[in-house]
Amino acid sequence: MKKQLLAVLASLFMSMLSQAQNTFPANGSVGIGTTSPHSSSLLEVKSTTKGVLFPRMTLTQRNAIPVATSTTGLLIYQTDNTPGFYYHNGTSWKAVTPFSAANTALSNLSTTTAISQSLLPGTTAAKDLGSSAKQWRNLYLSNQLTISNAAAATKLDVMGGNWDVTNTEGDVRIGNSTYRLKIGVATAGGGAGDVRIRPAGGSSRLMLGAKDAVIIDSAGLVGIGSLPDQDELLSVIVPAATFRGEAIFARNDLEEGIRAWGGILGIVGESDKGIGIEGISNNNYGVYGRSSTNYAGYFDGNVYTTGSYLPSARQLKQNIHDMSSGMELINKLQPKEYEYKQEGNYKLMHLPQGKRYGLIAEDLGQVLPNLVRDTKFDTRLAQAPDSAGRQTSNQPSEVINFKAVNYVELIPIMVKGMQEQQQQIQELKATNEQLIERLNKLEALLTGSKSNSISEKRSAAYMEQSTPNPSRGSALIRYHIPSTINSATMVLTDMKGSVLKSTTLSSKGSGQISVNTAALSPGTYTYNLYVDGRKADSKQMIVSQ
Repeated sequence: MKKQLLAVLASLFMSMLSQAQNTFPANGSVGIGTTSPHSSSLLEVKSTTKGVLFPRMTLTQRNAIPVATSTTGLLIYQTDNTPGFYYHNGTSWKAVTPFSAANTALSNLSTTTAISQSLLPGTTAAKDLGSSAKQWRNLYLSNQLTISNAAAATKLDVMGGNWDVTNTEGDVRIGNSTYRLKIGVATAGGGAGDVRIRPAGGSSRLMLGAKDAVIIDSAGLVGIGSLPDQDELLSVIVPAATFRGEAIFARNDLEEGIRAWGGILGIVGESDKGIGIEGISNNNYGVYGRSSTNYAGYFDGNVYTTGSYLPSARQLKQNIHDMSSGMELINKLQPKEYEYKQEGNYKLMHLPQGKRYGLIAEDLGQVLPNLVRDTKFDTRLAQAPDSAGRQTSNQPSEVINFKAVNYVELIPIMVKGMQEQQQQIQELKATNEQLIERLNKLEALLTGSKSNSISEKRSAAYMEQSTPNPSRGSALIRYHIPSTINSATMVLTDMKGSVLKSTTLSSKGSGQISVNTAALSPGTYTYNLYVDGRKADSKQMIVSQ
């Protein structure tokens, strides 16, 4: 048998030599199809028309090869049950999977597989992780998630390009195509840095905080503590059961705490038991209101104040003149008593009830037009709130036009009228005294008893000229009152007859009185002595600069 096998090998060897296809060079390399195999290879097979055929077998035949005698690296081709090349790794058979047939489903991974290298796509921005049809379930990250930004510096870094959340989706969208939240940040233009957040679909309301503390609706109206009131840009409603402090508290140590503009109302404060609006300032105005066309403040009801002042400094005024007449204007006024209307929309004005006293604006406008002003009242300001405390707009509104009166500026006119009236009283008193004196003299002549007449009693009462005269600071006036006089009074008046000071002279005989002229304006004054109700003497004094 051995002889027969050696004969076959010898015959095969001679055949190979005759075809010059198999050589054994000095370097120990074997060549098939070439006479110069590469020095780095043990076997080189070279052909352009044929291949190398490895042992072919079934899975059963492969598994019949004794594992104990299998050598690591043993290679076969399996013809069934996932055909392909298989190699033995020393303990089991492993498939040699070609690159074109890679297991993209990773179905060969039976347990969690650890990856110790970075996963990189072959081409930048050309490969996907998952797809719209097959998606990953959860994504866990320990550091950063970066989208479109190679130089990310935060945990979540999204570099957007289109921030228009009104017409498009902006930079970030949360939700689906029907109900979603759109976020955009402007990176260029006049609004660079602006952030817009807008809900879309359904009610399109943006709700923030616990129990929807802040709500922004699709019209941009803001509600705090409740749904936005459709008549206010910002409405704050806090139930007393959950909060007992201020609905809004604002503080600014340099400028305004709150500043608001509105088409009808800038700020509305409402409270059932507390204060609707409170303003506090230690060094400036507690509440400052301003209006160029209407009233800076409109109070629907009585107003209580512990003090009130109006600008009246000389430095603020020009074209200053003394009033020519007060009584003439007063005599043209027509005081009335009346009651305000309470029916219909007039009731919303909360006008005072019961009998009132005053002037009719239209009548006053004929005499003093500067004290009358056209005014209007919008009934929307007084509409009753709904059950949630919000004002409603479903009631028919009306603008009531009427005239208002500035009663304060009637006070100087009344003062002027009282001064004129007092001057007339003084003149009448002087005339009356002269008539009484003449009557007494006439009675004395008729009765012949001058010694018992009142005129004789008065003749011994007199005053001396004040010293110094002129004076500035104080002046001394000496006088004499007979014991027969029951009462004596010295009265100081200005040149208009207005009484400036009245002093009772209780002591009889000679005496003196000091007048504080420092409190008087420079000018001429008259001091009169009255005894038993009649003028006994009169002199003038001058007060200098």
